[in-house]
Amino acid sequence: MKEIQSQRAIDKTVSPVGTTVAMVTYNWLSSGGGVSKYVFTLTSRLQKQEGLRVTVVAADPRAAERGVDVSGEGIGLAWNTLKALWRIRPDVIHCHGHIWMGAASAFYKWLRGHRSVLIYTMHTKLDSPEKELSRLSSVPRLVMRVRLAIRRALHAVIIRQCDTVTAVSKAMADDLMVIERVKPRTTIEIIPPGVEISEPHLKEVQSFREQHQLIGKFPIIVSIGIFHHDWKVEGHKRLISALVILRKQYPCIRLIIVGDGRLRERVERYVAEVGACDEVIFTGYLDSPGLALAVADVYGHLALNEAFGIAIVEAMLYRKPVVAANAGGIPEVIEHQKTGVLVDPKPDAVAGAIQWVLEDARRGKRLGERARRVALTSYTWASAADRFVALYRGTAAVAEEPARRVGSVR
Repeated sequence: MKEIQSQRAIDKTVSPVGTTVAMVTYNWLSSGGGVSKYVFTLTSRLQKQEGLRVTVVAADPRAAERGVDVSGEGIGLAWNTLKALWRIRPDVIHCHGHIWMGAASAFYKWLRGHRSVLIYTMHTKLDSPEKELSRLSSVPRLVMRVRLAIRRALHAVIIRQCDTVTAVSKAMADDLMVIERVKPRTTIEIIPPGVEISEPHLKEVQSFREQHQLIGKFPIIVSIGIFHHDWKVEGHKRLISALVILRKQYPCIRLIIVGDGRLRERVERYVAEVGACDEVIFTGYLDSPGLALAVADVYGHLALNEAFGIAIVEAMLYRKPVVAANAGGIPEVIEHQKTGVLVDPKPDAVAGAIQWVLEDARRGKRLGERARRVALTSYTWASAADRFVALYRGTAAVAEEPARRVGSVR
């Protein structure tokens, strides 16, 4: 009888009926970028699942439309996140890679006697301590070392409290164990994002061409990426340097950079320094990045530390030949000279790769067609959502069992 009651308790725990999920994220609609797109689209998918009640907890006023807006930074943000979770009382907490919100999620689970499932998803590749110290040279080294030690300690606490850790790429998972020296209780699940994009009407595309004076311009290179990280900014700058090389052969070349962020001015200054103001177009955020992709002859993605690159797969869906940095998790997405071109992210090499694509139109078309087939079959939100629902349903039953495989990646 006791065994039957125990099994019923487990069945009730893992059943999707009435399961409350707290989607905890720093990146929501106002922040833009791949992480925001990932979390928003996944949430929208999950909210359509029968029996799931998904409540958003985000550091964004627009989160109030679907849940709770939590403000603050650092410990203040952690405290506000904890209070929001205490009000919601979720069965599952799905936290998206923010150290303080993750700490609040782990503390909530501990306070509740481990009666909630905690899933932690990593999106952004980490910088090694040495890179961070060199990048923030204006900050005293002792202060930086203390910050890094706190980050590493918090990460260790969060990961050890998790029932499942997921990452968007194997490169991201490797960073967690090598840079943070963290050993998860269970395997790290690799769950790449799904990608979907609506194609704009021809009139909208024509209007976009006219607005940005693109009529008669060739080639048009498009790059999508937020201006929040040094390694993204450096990638934009190298692509701009490649444009300067290419404009000798293509005087009507244009580079469209889609996105925004706190470091945008740094890139704009660089454009002025190299004298490319006439060739480089900044659009800011676009509700439909398809407008830019529709006019592209080549898509360039030179982020130097990318964990995945949702915009790359969006370009693949549009049948665009992709030239991307052979760095981070990008080689997991692009097969060299089959679905795109992987390149050493140096201006000369980037210019050469773009030239290689442009000099043979049939070659570029073949790359784009193969890329679209891969994007349609390998990166769907239906698949990603199903895998997370399975985690929500299945992890709770084994949350208290000791891990048999520690620190492995699959």
